Amino acid sequence: MLEVLMGDVEHLVVFFYDGDDCLDCDQILQELENIDDDTDKHGIHFVKCEDDEFAREMGITTVPALVYYEQRLPSIYDGDLLDEETVLEWLIRQRQEDTIENINRDILFRMVADREYLAVLFYKPDDDESDEIIEHMERIDDDCGDYGVQMVRVADPLIAKKYGVREPPGLVFFRRGRPIKYEGDLFDEEEALEWLTRPENMELSDAIEKVNRRMFERLLSRSIYLAVLFYTKQDCKQCDKVLEELERIDDEADGAGIKFVKIDDTQLAKQYGVYALPALVFFKQGDEGEPIIYAGDLKKSEKILDWLINQKDPSLDKIEDVDAPALRKLIENSDHLAVYFCESNVFISFF
Repeated sequence: MLEVLMGDVEHLVVFFYDGDDCLDCDQILQELENIDDDTDKHGIHFVKCEDDEFAREMGITTVPALVYYEQRLPSIYDGDLLDEETVLEWLIRQRQEDTIENINRDILFRMVADREYLAVLFYKPDDDESDEIIEHMERIDDDCGDYGVQMVRVADPLIAKKYGVREPPGLVFFRRGRPIKYEGDLFDEEEALEWLTRPENMELSDAIEKVNRRMFERLLSRSIYLAVLFYTKQDCKQCDKVLEELERIDDEADGAGIKFVKIDDTQLAKQYGVYALPALVFFKQGDEGEPIIYAGDLKKSEKILDWLINQKDPSLDKIEDVDAPALRKLIENSDHLAVYFCESNVFISFF
């Protein structure tokens, strides 16, 4: 029943408890029932759960515990459960404001394993410095979400130390489970946001990086050369095959200075004249012309790589102009050489 509620109810608060072995649970329940009507007024559905096994499945290993779920994402209340007014204020704030979810180590481990991008603020409870930094980080929580980065906070010194934060507060970014510690100023949220969304920090080494619209816009403003595969997961028989083929040249493109990404956004594709998917589009920073759509076969990766390199530097496709000393050196060092002699656009000789 509770699992169904988590899927159906956007704002849900669950009181996990043990009815047989909890001296304070009856009193806590009585206090929480005093604010049940108030939470209803704010669109927060309040339930209780005595199922230890389900609690453990949800990462709740210590009871009693009060957990607020918003679109299935948990935030654990770390205050006094007998203080009903403080609990109510916390719940309303979770509902109405942009807050960073508070989780425990069990939920953290699950999120590290499941989330592509996860930012974790390790903090100290009842600490002025931590409280101030949390306020700074909450200002960029929504921006992080726009880039596909989930931000949470954890008060666990042992786990913080495991990930390199010996003296919390500290920020760690997990990319596909791999931690990167932030060494910048935690009081400067804009600097932290720039670091979290930096292309090299979000980059995936083993596949073409998937981006959303906000990430694409940032890459477009920062990348000199950008190749974008527009695709869709729905009703596209060729997309998987094309992706597999293009991933063969991802490293070569990167070596040539061309950033390669993919995006599932049909509306954005239409803005660049792409109406049939999949499609490959090349963007060149500072180029006043329109982005260039690849017109060839997307399942021939080598030809695509040649095309990308040629778009980066069209001069590579031109006959090199050399003087006499350079020509002599080329003749001496080349096994095979074709030379076109010309003067004032008049053909003289070719061999």
